Amino acid sequence: MPTNKTVALTERERVIIEEARVQLGLESMEETIEFLYRQRLKNKLFSLAGREIVKKKRSL
Repeated sequence: MPTNKTVALTERERVIIEEARVQLGLESMEETIEFLYRQRLKNKLFSLAGREIVKKKRSL
């Protein structure tokens, strides 16, 4: 996901991302932010897809 977006982080956010980077074994903070973003997006999409499935079952 190559982009040149600048993200402003607080010191607390930097510490949290650094801890996540170490736990995930990633090379950089950028990789960590991208990974966490993709995971969040994937979870949201699964949640929305699940709601659509439930909604369709009720109407049948």
